[in-house]
Amino acid sequence: MKKRICLLLAVCLLLTLAACGHGHGAASAPVSEAVQIPNPWRDVTEDEAKALCPASFTVPDGAENARWSVMEAGADPSGVPGALVQLSFDLDGNHFTAREQRTDDRDADISGMYYDWTYRTEETLKTWADGTLACRCFRCVDDSGYADLCAWYDDGPGVACSVSVTAKDLDGFDLLAIAEALSGNAPAAEPTSQTGAFSYVHDPRDNPEAMKDIVVNPDAVYGFSPDPASTRLGSYAGYDWTDPEVVAKAKEDRRAYHESFKSMSDMLDQMQAEGATVEEIARAVSTERNRLRLAAYDNDPEGLAEVKESNLKSFGHEDGPTPDELYAKYGSWEMVLQKAFSANLGMDACCGLYDEYYPLYIELGYADA
Repeated sequence: MKKRICLLLAVCLLLTLAACGHGHGAASAPVSEAVQIPNPWRDVTEDEAKALCPASFTVPDGAENARWSVMEAGADPSGVPGALVQLSFDLDGNHFTAREQRTDDRDADISGMYYDWTYRTEETLKTWADGTLACRCFRCVDDSGYADLCAWYDDGPGVACSVSVTAKDLDGFDLLAIAEALSGNAPAAEPTSQTGAFSYVHDPRDNPEAMKDIVVNPDAVYGFSPDPASTRLGSYAGYDWTDPEVVAKAKEDRRAYHESFKSMSDMLDQMQAEGATVEEIARAVSTERNRLRLAAYDNDPEGLAEVKESNLKSFGHEDGPTPDELYAKYGSWEMVLQKAFSANLGMDACCGLYDEYYPLYIELGYADA
């Protein structure tokens, strides 16, 4: 259990700090003419690129400004490793860089994306190989925006592949779909599995834990709104979840709430160092969580009243569950401590944060990796 709590703390600290190192991206930085450093990349035609790398990319439907280039420095005359082939293109307002190289190294990083990744997930490419090709997905989130990367290795031809994108806001964006489109085997476009214009990478409707407090709302900004019948979130059903400004404020407040968990993790670290028992730590941390939840509404009297009303309905008092009530519910102080770092997945889905905190749900056991 101690390892479990340490893991939870690592996740919470990761969420609160959200400090990603700035990457260099796939494009080369401008070089002064006085330096005269040769450009290792040269433009080629699509046919030339495909001749250099087996099972080469296909330009996705609707892409514009497609440009092929190669870097042959480091390529072996035998063809392994081969030349690094790059395809850049614009699609739906974003600029993408896809790379591929024949290599024996299944873990080769050819992306050129040098970031401290905030999240990492394992996904499956349904249009490559036999439809079960493993793909590693990465995301960095910081004050400057988002950076996404998908990387995979196709064992058939022995080719490492990647596709990346950077933008100010990639909430709900599915880079995996771009990776699948690069195979040339992507099926015809179908209506999204979720409602409205927004679509999560991980569909909340597939997770009962997320859906127990919310309902599908095609008109909502992120496709979901609180269930009026929910004890926990019913008081929030009166908000206009179709209003972008209202939801943007809710999203900001929700993210700040997640980030406030740092005081809980600091408290846990200090009490552990002082030799406190699990019960003592669980009591203190769960009480701190109640305080943080109410403090998040210091500038929102109406919201504070709704939270207190929700607590009153759920626990019989306005401040939230007491440590003893949590112990009676979960059966151990270890579980009380673990639950203190949990989150309401449904509210995150309503606020557009479900993908952002999906790695946390995995660590807490609320979602599958």
